[in-house]
Amino acid sequence: MPLGIKQKTQIIGSRPRRESSNSPEYRLGLLLSLRFLQSNFDIIHFIGFPRKLTLLIHLLKKLRSKVIYTVNGLVCRERAMGFQHPYHFEKLERKLIFGSNHLVVVSESLKKLLLDYGADPDKITVLPNAVEKNYFVEVSPESKKQVLEKYNLNFSSKIIFTAGGTDGVKDVGFIVEAIEKLGMSEVVLLVGGRKGDQHDLFRIDRKNVKYIGILSQDEIIRLYNSCDVYIQSSRYDSFGMAPLEAMAAGSTVIVSDRVGMSYLIEHGINGFIAPYRKVDELASLIAKALENPRKAAIGEKARSTAMGTCWNNVAQSYIDIYKKI
Repeated sequence: MPLGIKQKTQIIGSRPRRESSNSPEYRLGLLLSLRFLQSNFDIIHFIGFPRKLTLLIHLLKKLRSKVIYTVNGLVCRERAMGFQHPYHFEKLERKLIFGSNHLVVVSESLKKLLLDYGADPDKITVLPNAVEKNYFVEVSPESKKQVLEKYNLNFSSKIIFTAGGTDGVKDVGFIVEAIEKLGMSEVVLLVGGRKGDQHDLFRIDRKNVKYIGILSQDEIIRLYNSCDVYIQSSRYDSFGMAPLEAMAAGSTVIVSDRVGMSYLIEHGINGFIAPYRKVDELASLIAKALENPRKAAIGEKARSTAMGTCWNNVAQSYIDIYKKI
């Protein structure tokens, strides 16, 4: 591996979910846990909560390896937000947090939660999730025209895009209310992503709100490049990749102050931060964002910010942590 890092670092990533103790994945987890107990790895790096290796969390103190845990979200926090994580994962998560040699968190808000939890501040590094290089690719000037035609929009339409779907935690209803408060007939909200518990919003005839379903990566990139404003209105997002990807495309971005990646935004400089559920303030910010021509100063500064989170930079930061511990 580059820069002299030994090939004895094991990286593991997974998302928590309920599974039976008789399932093949659970049995595999037991075997892997025993394997790691006998290993000579210098570092074991958990990316997210390791649901397949819950036994290993119980046995962390017996490991010969140093342990890094990249915290993408807290189970205890997400259960309070309505996520269906098994209750015992909270205890296991606590063991992993306090049993690791170093913690990497993807946002300042997660760091604060960990500090409130009692984690050692000297063992915490804040590193954002990384943006892939294809989000920085310029799309041709015909892109917006293609989007307007595809979704049967007028040439004068101002496109607001959000990619979080209609899950309640993403609260697309917050954006819908703000647009209606704004009262601008040319503003159209396009909502991509999976259907969720706020999908009833689309059963009401709203000419300026369209659900466009699950999109391919190419379609999402085209919309990032074609929209006038990208909005992430979540009531909880431990990070939020979509607004950072939109910034990479040079979009003017508005995020709620509950979105973890908001620490990368300087309000009014490279994007905007809206107080969650303050509909009047969001409407005002949308109007302000629409005053900026495409690829204006905010979009260019947004792209520059996103460039700082590209994989080369984030990977190098991880290598520095490996060397340190």
